[in-house]
Amino acid sequence: MKEGLSGAHISNSQHSGMKVTQPSKDKSLRMMLLAVLFQVSWPKRLTRREIIDQVPFYGESQRQRALYRDIEMLTDTQVEDLPEPTAEDLTDWCAEQRRLKRLAITYDRHAGTFGLAQSFFSIDINEEEARAFVALQEGFAPGTPYAEAVQHLLKRWEWLFTEKSHQLVRQKRKRHARPVLLPLSPVVDYSQHGDTILLLDQAMEEGAYISFAYTPFGMGTGITRHIFSI
Repeated sequence: MKEGLSGAHISNSQHSGMKVTQPSKDKSLRMMLLAVLFQVSWPKRLTRREIIDQVPFYGESQRQRALYRDIEMLTDTQVEDLPEPTAEDLTDWCAEQRRLKRLAITYDRHAGTFGLAQSFFSIDINEEEARAFVALQEGFAPGTPYAEAVQHLLKRWEWLFTEKSHQLVRQKRKRHARPVLLPLSPVVDYSQHGDTILLLDQAMEEGAYISFAYTPFGMGTGITRHIFSI
């Protein structure tokens, strides 16, 4: 019987030209897309027009109330009460937003833009990943091809780190031994020496005493020449 009533209701609605909508479902989807947009856009801040252009369901209307209601729902804060991106107490406010499981969206009133002050999810990395991250940061110094683009990507990745991961990166960035630059060709495949490279990197991290020696090419394995120690 329910099926018949439901079918009759839809049929009558379609016959009369009425559009059947699911406002609550559309609103939930719209808010989810808005949250995702803020996350993937960082560090770029967004104007109201840019948000409406990229998130469906707001329609063609220039009215901002629907967008503002969604931002207020995501932050549990009235738009006019959102902090500026340069607010002095922003760190404390972000910590409170994280505790409440709400988005930390700031509002630049002069520019008319919105943006996340902190990621609404975070990732942990292990020691090897932290070491690789620092190697990428230091390997693409200014003047290196693609340095600016790579540093920008690393910055967006680092933004997702947990505090524990940030500490791990800071620890791996500390160098107790003096850096040594070796004239190695970038076209050589060093994959077979991966364990040795990691061992050297770890030893230098710990400030261990390291000496280098080599066997001249073509002179046999019995001849070893000492180079230097660090």
